[in-house]
Amino acid sequence: MQRDIPITLTFMSRWWEQHFYSSFERPAAASDDELERVSLQRQRFLFEHFGDFGIGEEHPVNDGKHVNVIMKWCVDFIPYLLGVKLRCQEEGFWSAEPLTHEEIRELKPVDIASLPFVEWILKRKETLIKRYGKAETGQLVEGSINAALRIRGNELYCDLMTEKGFVRDLLDVITQTVIQTYRFFAREFELREIFLANCTNAHIGPELYEEIALQNDIRIAEETRSLFDKDRYVYVHNCDSKADKFIGLYSRVSGLAKLDGSDNSDVELAKMTVKDIHFVAFVNPTALQQTPAQLHERINAVLRNGADELLIANIDSVTEVSRVRQLLTVITDCCREMRINPVLSVIPFTEDEYDWSFPRYQGKRINHCTDDWRLLVPKGEADVT
Repeated sequence: MQRDIPITLTFMSRWWEQHFYSSFERPAAASDDELERVSLQRQRFLFEHFGDFGIGEEHPVNDGKHVNVIMKWCVDFIPYLLGVKLRCQEEGFWSAEPLTHEEIRELKPVDIASLPFVEWILKRKETLIKRYGKAETGQLVEGSINAALRIRGNELYCDLMTEKGFVRDLLDVITQTVIQTYRFFAREFELREIFLANCTNAHIGPELYEEIALQNDIRIAEETRSLFDKDRYVYVHNCDSKADKFIGLYSRVSGLAKLDGSDNSDVELAKMTVKDIHFVAFVNPTALQQTPAQLHERINAVLRNGADELLIANIDSVTEVSRVRQLLTVITDCCREMRINPVLSVIPFTEDEYDWSFPRYQGKRINHCTDDWRLLVPKGEADVT
């Protein structure tokens, strides 16, 4: 019996700019109507180029998928709540202005439910339910060490060598804020999992992660357990770096259901360490520049290693449509050889597109947690009254 393996591709904004907007109009303004239009066009675009791989829709309909997601500030959501000023960049996403040492010393945990900003979330939820029947949260809450890097900037690495007590205090503030944020989301939305992003671990190493940050991941998992009616509810994101040295540490996070890491991670070790773990293998998009033979060998190795899911994320504009087709051909050939059924999909938006985080939509104004929440909604968005 063949097993299914989900394989997801995501593209950078620049890829859509070059390969999609060369034929389609960009949104005239930030609005739900425009997001719907782009969503339908992208499903058709994907079908025209990759429909023979089961991707896209020949006759797309507005079913609310992908456009009913609430997302703001991308990976800077928790930093935003804690007072970090953000500015949208020309290429998309947000640029964070790190807080000073003195400002961080004064930080206190924040309960999102007590902030005026929550009015924006509830208004968006109401609008999306009226339009589509359901609203989903796509907020990237992140893990404590990732949020700390955005709040403190690269000075965090110096602090980890000279002021560990200072870093621990910052991580404690972040951890309490994350817990309160998940509790709010659980009240307002269908909360599927706790997502603990640890991309920064690749820079600090397992010893320092264990010493300084692991206890925060453990605490978040333990204090959100009551939000779920299942035993396994945590997804630890190691990003596209090798997870091997962290697997034993991650296994100490209660409720661990899903783990990811680079495609050369030791999946067998992960499955021996955490029973029934679902392992997502990240295939770095640079692999797309390899020869077909090299790609074939790489994908075969991932499948042999026992990964439960593949993610090829952040494909950039240098990767032509023809090259993506070549990748999909290699994937399907490898799966056929190993009697695996590939379930291929493409996420038709990027996080910065959900957030309209480009100056042409947001303007040049710095966004800050003390702003009137109504200023956070781009001019022209459909739910502005």
